[in-house]
Formats: sequence, structure tokens, C-alpha cells
Amino acid sequence: MERAFLLAGHPEQIISFLTDKNLTIVNPKVEGNSLIMGIDLWAKPGSKKEKIVIGEQGELIVYISERPVEGKANVAITKYVARSLGVSPSSFVLDGGARSKFKRFKLIYTFTDHKNVDYYLEKLKKLFL
Repeated sequence: MERAFLLAGHPEQIISFLTDKNLTIVNPKVEGNSLIMGIDLWAKPGSKKEKIVIGEQGELIVYISERPVEGKANVAITKYVARSLGVSPSSFVLDGGARSKFKRFKLIYTFTDHKNVDYYLEKLKKLFL
């Protein structure tokens, strides 16, 4: 399958959507059939209700019920946020801050014939609207 088909809809639409929501993205780039970017995250472990909001500094604030014991909160955050963004947990990778509440993740949107730009935009709209 040609790359032009997989990227139909322009991955810049995802970047525009996120920046329009005041989310800070770090070093976005297209490699092959993937859009890769960094996302800063503020973890709020031990919360009663799980949710994702965008903070005043452009970071994702993730409220997660799991307690920060032996990395369990990091695993829970990875699974929860990845599912919310429409990617697999292996496409939302902790890139820094494993022992801190402030973390940086690498987000990888891989475009296929089933998961194109429109698919990911729908997931983002559901999450942030």
C-alpha cells in the first residue's frame, strides 16, 4: 500500500487539532507511515475518578485510580491514555519521568487502511469535546 494513501487526510490535522486544544506537543515528525510526537503529562495517581484534561501549561493531566507503587500507576496511565487516544499501549511510551508526577511520553500514530487520520481525529474529538 502506498504511503500517500495511508497518510491521506494529512497528519498535520492531528497536530492542528491538539494545538487548537492548547496541548503542547514536542518535536512532531512524520516517519514512514507514522506521526511521532512528545506529550507532557502530569500524573494524578490514586484518584477516585479516572479522566484526562488539558492543563494550563499545555500538558495532559491524567487522573488514574492506580496508586504509584512499583510502577503500577505508570502502566495504568499508559493503558488508559493509549486507549483514549486510539493507539495501542506500545504506541504510547514513557520517555522520561518514571518516578515523577511530571512525565513525557512519546505518542506514535501509525496510519493503516483501517486507522487513518479521520479515525484518530474522531478519537480525539470524543476525548476532548
